[in-house]
Amino acid sequence: MFKLNRAVKQLVVKSVLTSLIAITSIQAILFYKTLSFVFLKEDILKKSTTNAVNPFLEDQKSWLVGTSDDKMLFIVIDTLGYYLAKPNLSILSQIQEKEPNNTIYLKAKTDSLTVTGPRLLSLMTGTNPTIMDLIQNVEHSEEIKIDNIPSKMKAANKTIYFIGDDTWVKLFPTSFTYFTDMQSFNIFSNGREDEHMINQINKWLDKENNNEDPVDMIISHFLGMDHIIHSTNDIHSSNLAQEYDLFNKFIEDLINNQPNRTIVICSDHGVSLRASHGGDSQEETETFFFVYRKKGFAKNQPITQQLMADIPNYPINNLLSRVQCNQSDKKQQCGQFEGMLQVDVAINLSNILGLSIPYSSLGMVWPIFNNQYKEGDTEEESKFKDTVARNTYTALKQQISYVMENQVYKDKIGEKNIFNFLSQEKVIDELYKEFLKDNTVQKLKILFEKCFDLNEYRQMSILRIQMMKPRKQIKLI
Repeated sequence: MFKLNRAVKQLVVKSVLTSLIAITSIQAILFYKTLSFVFLKEDILKKSTTNAVNPFLEDQKSWLVGTSDDKMLFIVIDTLGYYLAKPNLSILSQIQEKEPNNTIYLKAKTDSLTVTGPRLLSLMTGTNPTIMDLIQNVEHSEEIKIDNIPSKMKAANKTIYFIGDDTWVKLFPTSFTYFTDMQSFNIFSNGREDEHMINQINKWLDKENNNEDPVDMIISHFLGMDHIIHSTNDIHSSNLAQEYDLFNKFIEDLINNQPNRTIVICSDHGVSLRASHGGDSQEETETFFFVYRKKGFAKNQPITQQLMADIPNYPINNLLSRVQCNQSDKKQQCGQFEGMLQVDVAINLSNILGLSIPYSSLGMVWPIFNNQYKEGDTEEESKFKDTVARNTYTALKQQISYVMENQVYKDKIGEKNIFNFLSQEKVIDELYKEFLKDNTVQKLKILFEKCFDLNEYRQMSILRIQMMKPRKQIKLI
């Protein structure tokens, strides 16, 4: 029998190992390329401006009609899912009950990448993160170059003070006028930094009350709750009770002492019953979104109620298939709008702030966030309807423009769906022209619901491309 000597054996083994390594490397490269193709969005770096995409408007100066020029305090409480916020941040429900017209308190559904980086991307741009955004989160995040709220604030010569999770500074390194950042992975801080942050925020607010260097927007991202849960591996840790007390007191003071600042409080993601996050459980993907403004909102007024009556609440366990209310077996999910998607946050923040929406936003403009109108005043009611129609229609037109400029989406959606998409856009154009003729609630409702349908269709098509899973398409009536 032929035998190999030791040197030849070593050479053969080395050659085999080298080949395996080469093959593995090629596979890794191909796998990465596949990931990039499947999961990466084609980032369109175009910025939305105040130039209208609405061909039916004579006034092309500002196509997204903002609801308020008030200053804003935007608070993110890391890891605080809705199921924890509802019973433990009791001050939010108390404010809603006491001042229902000044308060909006909703569930906000995220997708399954429930870690901070991708969720901040969603909150500030209105896009759905991909698996590559998750990888970047592990690598401590890269600058967000697509259109986003902090960059739009800066472009509008608005000032921002940021304090909290240093992920923000990495994502938006040139957008903040002032900032105080804190390490996001120092999990053994036991919430001590939250009290320090509150003191710092109060100092800035006190300066503003004395007309000393006021800023247009304060953004704060609290990490204490996340750190406590990770360090104790317990969602019922006794240290959390102190956190809840701290936030309840802080929020109550804000409501009482900041009449001229819109207050927004939300979470980036939730946490599972096993004290972890990153997955797709209801506890991880169901967050909250709270907005308070002394001037009030139009959410409880007759026109808004008529518009929202047939819009479904999102299905709690399925981001991708918000059902339509004309299905008889789903009627119970309609008529009481309790939840939106996290991708809706950016577009509605932009509306409140009077900014044009981030160019790649997937979200829907909800009329509940608009200014109140004087009921019975024909002129004010007409203006309100015009604002809702204009915002809804032109926002969707921009979103369609974004999809059509994104070759990755166009290639994967396919010609048939592109044709369907564009044909439905023509229907929207006609409905908007019909509304402009007579300005009735009925015509506005038809336009609003059709825009909602097309928004859902577009979202689902894009998500299907990113995740490469077959999805049931919404039938466009």
